Amino acid sequence: MRVTVVLWGIAVWLGLNASLSAQTWIQIEARPSLAEATARAQSFSQALDNVAGFQMRTGWFAVALGPFSTGEAAAELTRLRASAAIPADAYLVDAATYGLPFWPEGGPAANAALLVNSAEPDAPVLAQAAPAAAATPETPQQARRSERALDRVAREDIQRALSWVGVYTAGIDGDFGPGTRRAMSDWQASQGFGVTGVLTTDQRAQLLDGFRVDMDALGMEVVTDSVAGVSINLPARKVAFSEVSAPFSKYAGPDGTEVLLISQTGDRARLRSLYDVLQTLDVMPLEGPRNLARNSFTIEGRNAERASIAYAALSDGEIKGFVLVWPLTQSGSPTPVANAMRASLQSIGGVVIPEVSGADQSLDLLAGLSVRRPTRARSGFFVDGSGRVATSFDAVDQCARVTLGDDLEAQVALARADVGLAVLEPSSPQAPAAFATFRDGTGRLGSEVAVAGFSFGGRLGAPTLTFGTFADVRGLNGEEVLDRLTLEPQDSDTGGPVLARDGRVLGLLQPSPSAEGRVLPEDVRFSTDASALLAALNEAGLSPVSEGAGPDIPAEDLAGLAYDITVLVNCWN
Repeated sequence: MRVTVVLWGIAVWLGLNASLSAQTWIQIEARPSLAEATARAQSFSQALDNVAGFQMRTGWFAVALGPFSTGEAAAELTRLRASAAIPADAYLVDAATYGLPFWPEGGPAANAALLVNSAEPDAPVLAQAAPAAAATPETPQQARRSERALDRVAREDIQRALSWVGVYTAGIDGDFGPGTRRAMSDWQASQGFGVTGVLTTDQRAQLLDGFRVDMDALGMEVVTDSVAGVSINLPARKVAFSEVSAPFSKYAGPDGTEVLLISQTGDRARLRSLYDVLQTLDVMPLEGPRNLARNSFTIEGRNAERASIAYAALSDGEIKGFVLVWPLTQSGSPTPVANAMRASLQSIGGVVIPEVSGADQSLDLLAGLSVRRPTRARSGFFVDGSGRVATSFDAVDQCARVTLGDDLEAQVALARADVGLAVLEPSSPQAPAAFATFRDGTGRLGSEVAVAGFSFGGRLGAPTLTFGTFADVRGLNGEEVLDRLTLEPQDSDTGGPVLARDGRVLGLLQPSPSAEGRVLPEDVRFSTDASALLAALNEAGLSPVSEGAGPDIPAEDLAGLAYDITVLVNCWN
């Protein structure tokens, strides 16, 4: 009789599982014991209507929501995360990955489990499905012995699983060195196990089963893109082909996961240009390691929203690679996925994405992707041989981040609103070709001056000179720290040096003036006087160089000096 009941229960479950296998679930939690999982399912059921519980292959118990179609599940996952109704690390799971159900009690999904155990009401539900829970734990010595029996592939799989859960960042080599041991300890601590740095057989099974379930959810499979001329392993359940826009073939998913396959002709110079350009894209966060080698590069970026990994290599006049964009709202680390993509990447020789000539182009877009632009661009100039830069106070005011050029980080070492001056300290020492020599004394009224600056926000790649006249030794209201100029620079010239014809710095250009509701002529501008700059720099402990007036120098030499001392200053928010 008991056998009949058991078989009937299994048949009921198999029929039920077959009907659900095409469905998707949102896994919101997993617990090592049935009692804990039941309590959590009951708790979630108080706020959510479609809570279910299943035993996992690891012996743990999953609390899930569903079932949904794949599209419905992705949308529901986004909505519930945004409302904080479920944990931020909840993720999508194929129903085929689940075993016997345990929740809801008395509901249709629980019938199979109730039938299986009806002959022995005192027996724990599903106890026979989790023998590991009742087994005697291995001692550290036994764990080491069982570990030594693993072959290299099995050891590499453990490293991949540790990398997936975010505790291991080194290479996949099958060598359980200090880095792997630390990762094992961190994982044990995160799971509530005793920390030994050596995984037991059951712990390895739990780690690997969870990793394989997640890999199944990603659906990693080889995709051949005949337009890009690339064959590569992609997370096919996360992304699908979207469009081709040179030099990318784009794949996108509903949760924000993206893959950009890179395909173009090129040489080392073009590889370097691609390396630079990718770092300007919004999808590539600024923080993270970068490595440019002779014929390849890798870029990693991470912020509060996403982690992105890029790889490209040059071979036989073709550049092939990928960018993986991984939203941090989903579980796991992008590193194992990127490693699998890189290991499987193969080029179909002679096939690259055609470049479209004459297409509508924008400096703010690359192949339809937003290019990161600074909040504002200003100019500055070197004031000493270690690369410190003087610029206007408004160049750095309310900036989350300041760079010299597009990527050299700089800290604000001095900010003086009273004289309109800021001094920037580059993150690494610089050796400028030249730096400013300030003029002792004031400029000569009516003399010709030039402002050096990046007139078009760096688009020209070099500073330009805007010529004008030294009009007065004070501001309109008699300000002694200001000089009045007659010239028409651009806003991004602000912060640049005002040069006399002998190459000495007479001042630092200030923003376009406002005169309490009055409209001033367009050619009226002001600069902080050299004497005020020298006083502020000396007070801050710098040692600026100053000299008296010298002989005029040719215009081309003045332009060369401006090129050497002037710097683009970018404010980022």
